[in-house]
This record gives sequence, C-alpha cells and structure tokens, in this order.
Amino acid sequence: MKKIWIWFVIGFVIINTFQVSQAWECEYGEVKAWVKLQGDKDWREAPVEGITLKVHEPFYVKVEVKTKTTCHVSINLLEIGSPAFEVIEGNSKMGEMIREDDRPENWVEIYKWAICPNGKWTNGTAPLNIFTQFTKRIGETPPIFL
Repeated sequence: MKKIWIWFVIGFVIINTFQVSQAWECEYGEVKAWVKLQGDKDWREAPVEGITLKVHEPFYVKVEVKTKTTCHVSINLLEIGSPAFEVIEGNSKMGEMIREDDRPENWVEIYKWAICPNGKWTNGTAPLNIFTQFTKRIGETPPIFL
C-alpha cells in the first residue's frame, strides 16, 4: 500500500514592504488554517505534521482570512517540488491565485478545498503551503507571483 506524508504549513504573510514573515498574524490581518482527514469528526489546527495518507484518499483544508484594515488579500495553495496533490473541489486549483481587492477592515472569508495525494510522490514528506499576502497599497493591484 502506497502512503504519503503531508506536512501542512501556513505559508508566508507578506506585508506592504514585501518582507517575508512566517507569522499567522500581522498588523493588516490574520490567517488560520485547519486540516480534516476523511473519517475524522474534528478539524486539526495547522500546521499538521506526521499524517499518513493513502493515494487518492481525500483530505480537507479550511482557511479563515480576516483583515484588520482595508487592504488587498491574495491566497494561493502551493506545492514545492514534485506535484503530490490534486484539488478535487474548492475555491481554487493548485497554484491558482485568489485575489480579494480592497477588502474592508474586519472582513472575514473562509476558503475550503478537498485535496487528495495523486501517487506521484510517495513514502516521503510532501509539504502543502498556503501562501497568504496582505497588501496595504489601496488603489494599486497586488503583485502576482508565479
């Protein structure tokens, strides 16, 4: 039986000056994430490590984004290295940027995805990152990272 290890990490929060931070919260907003395995009744708060998944066995990701000031918000599900996951259903495809422009203070949105390991990477650690960016430059379009 093939297995895959997943290490789920809240990605980077990049702020106005584009300085990288690994904080889950900054002066412009906050991000919270959870993972739920098939058959679990409760969500596990991210980061989650040491989970063993079967190929094509779905798991679920939920991300809550809240702004503390008016700003742009960008969210992107990312993999580093070989593609190990497929999005079955959700707010975006893998690597597709979700952009929320000019969101007001105290705006809250929840994003959800059903994801499964595709079998291309097994018996190892396959990180899944959620890149989240708050940009305070109102009136300007946030940058797109490819």
